[in-house]
Amino acid sequence: MQAQPENKLTFTLILSNFTDSIYWRDDVSLDDTPPAFPSKIMPLSTQLITIKGNPQLPQSINIEYGIRKTIFSTQAIYTNYSQAVHINTAFQYTHRKRLNHRSPKVEFFWEHHAQSIGKVPIFSQSFLEATSDCYPYNYCMLAIILNR
Repeated sequence: MQAQPENKLTFTLILSNFTDSIYWRDDVSLDDTPPAFPSKIMPLSTQLITIKGNPQLPQSINIEYGIRKTIFSTQAIYTNYSQAVHINTAFQYTHRKRLNHRSPKVEFFWEHHAQSIGKVPIFSQSFLEATSDCYPYNYCMLAIILNR
């Protein structure tokens, strides 16, 4: 009997710095930043980051309806020591009740944020684009850093 191929969730982050500052990864604030994130982002550059995760749902008897649970998440903070950008994303699921005692429906969610932190605000935004419409729903996130 052949083993089934393992499902892997592939997440691609395109991080663009359209400012004239170098942004350094802040490892002091966050301990769980994956090593795939670059240590610095050069001015007027774009970084391509690929992260793989395991999209398996836990096999639990206790089902909590309407509560989002995280399957995969990652985050990073970049700073130029006067401004900071917090980038985070999470792949989540929840169970929804169905009529007539049928098995619950599972809904999936991608949350994504690129937020400016600090005294001098900078424009930062994230976009999400589906790269696959079948399980495990691979996605690409674009995070942009701009001067205002």
